[in-house]
Amino acid sequence: MSVRRTRTALKLGAALLPDGLAAEYGPQFKWLGDLTTPTRDLDVHLLGFADGAAELTSAGPAELAPFHGYLLQRRVIEQRRLARALRSARFTTLTTSWRAALTGLTPPRRGPDAAHAAAKIIGRAHRRVLTLGGAISADSPPEKLHDLRKRCKELRYALEFFASLHDLSAHRRAVRELKGLQDCLGTYQDCQVQQQEIRAIAADLLASGGVPATALLAMGDLASHVGQRERRARSEFSSRFAAFASPQARARFEELTASAHS
Repeated sequence: MSVRRTRTALKLGAALLPDGLAAEYGPQFKWLGDLTTPTRDLDVHLLGFADGAAELTSAGPAELAPFHGYLLQRRVIEQRRLARALRSARFTTLTTSWRAALTGLTPPRRGPDAAHAAAKIIGRAHRRVLTLGGAISADSPPEKLHDLRKRCKELRYALEFFASLHDLSAHRRAVRELKGLQDCLGTYQDCQVQQQEIRAIAADLLASGGVPATALLAMGDLASHVGQRERRARSEFSSRFAAFASPQARARFEELTASAHS
């Protein structure tokens, strides 16, 4: 989570940082973020495994044992890979130089104060979400929703970065309205990733041999239920976005950014 926040801060606040700082550290933190993605995706699988197994209709939870074992084994491998990276010279150099860069920052003599910077960054992120979300239709490909989810995450982090400048109740309302949209998009993407992973793992287990056909059938049943959750999330998107983009919600965001100036 802290890596994602740092990447977002570098992106949204690039103009407020010394020249070249965001360009220098952006790729480094992307490298670090990419290292955590496989473990995160496997955690999503494993945390929801029991609930998914309980939904099976044409198989029993015990028949998913080979799939569960595969996930656990993969997680061990990915955690070891991540641990090696965190012990590497590259990671040590990154954290040391980043800390030095931050402690060496000095306030600029001229430029926007924190309140004006907050209003500009949050306002821009909010407009981007409204624009991208408003362009999504029933025929839009999944990539459009994934991109919107990223933009929503940026807006959420921007709200968190400048929370101390805002009226507490207005800030909570803005976060609550955004969270409903984020949850819908997050479920949609997680379900897509899980279905892809289930298919890929089923192919690996089939190629390795020795896996009961019942296990593969159970995985197909599981993928079907994940697909149902994905379709529900996709069908909920329009209403979730309509609530977020309503005139009342927009007015509350405008009030929020205006309060940063007061």
